Amino acid sequence: MPPSPRTRSRVLARAALAIVTPLAFAGLTELAVVASGFEYPPDTSPISVFVPEGEVEGKKLHERDARELWRPVSGALVPWGRDVLGGDGFRGPELEREKTPGTLRVATLGDSSTFGFGVRFDECWAAQVARELVDRGLRAEVLDAGVIGATVRMGLERWSARVREFAPDVVVLAYGAVNEHAASIGQPDDVLVRELAFQRGAFGGFAERLRAESRLVQLVAWWLDEARGGRAKLEQDRREARAWIARNQADIGRTDWRGERRVSVEEYARFLRELVERVRADGARVVLLAPGRQSVVEQEKPVLLEYTRATVDAARELGVPLVDGRAAMGASGAEYDALYLDHYHPTPEGHRRLARALADAITPLVK
Repeated sequence: MPPSPRTRSRVLARAALAIVTPLAFAGLTELAVVASGFEYPPDTSPISVFVPEGEVEGKKLHERDARELWRPVSGALVPWGRDVLGGDGFRGPELEREKTPGTLRVATLGDSSTFGFGVRFDECWAAQVARELVDRGLRAEVLDAGVIGATVRMGLERWSARVREFAPDVVVLAYGAVNEHAASIGQPDDVLVRELAFQRGAFGGFAERLRAESRLVQLVAWWLDEARGGRAKLEQDRREARAWIARNQADIGRTDWRGERRVSVEEYARFLRELVERVRADGARVVLLAPGRQSVVEQEKPVLLEYTRATVDAARELGVPLVDGRAAMGASGAEYDALYLDHYHPTPEGHRRLARALADAITPLVK
């Protein structure tokens, strides 16, 4: 038997009262807080991230990015090769999103060695691998999406935001050389990326406006901060964390370093697998490059070898071709170290050897 009109009216009245009462209470409390003169505006200082600028002729090489943390600036001049970055911030000739039929498209994701730090574009392995493939009878083009200072966590965002739309046939992933092991930039890369993702979302934007404009919300935020010791205490904790990193910087290369890294070895293994799976799901084949380094740095920072091992393990478990950067150089001792401009970045000859090894790995995938 359906409820009577009188019963329905009572139910609706109670529902309206349940909605209106808390709103009215919140409104009156907001007025009272405003009348008291209380203010606790949000801390609007930006997330502090290292942006490798490399300014040339008044223009920076990289810029902050709400998704990738930072990325190369389209139109920027590269200081080592005097070449200009394309419209999407990639190094090398601009490619149309529509692929040329019969042409193999190779995309490269990695850090400064992938970008080609210290060398001309035609000397870096990303450019040379396309030439090596042509020599093997394949029409090929390359999309160099390397970013100076990037980690594999940033690579996840770069693939989804900028590279996947170019639908590459093969993707070379070259992470784990050095950036991941560095001390976190206030917070680990994953936290920074997720915070930025929240801030750029619709709910995040609404929450930020509410926090900035509502005195009642500011009162709640103040209470929460006070429960943790107050804003001054929180800032003091951040200063102490930075000071601890500075004091213990000499030990950062140890496997038992107690600080917080940009990407831990465990996170690196997880994110690398996730990136491989995303690329595969988008229809591309994957080749992993385990970057080499000068001998001395691997002796001084043994944790870097843990990242290399994680790359090797991922390749084996996922059935992905692996190029060992150290082995690809085909040298040892002083001759091997001479193939690097510094501890991490290959010379043009070092790039050539890497390109040859990568072409050897790519050719069977596409022929």
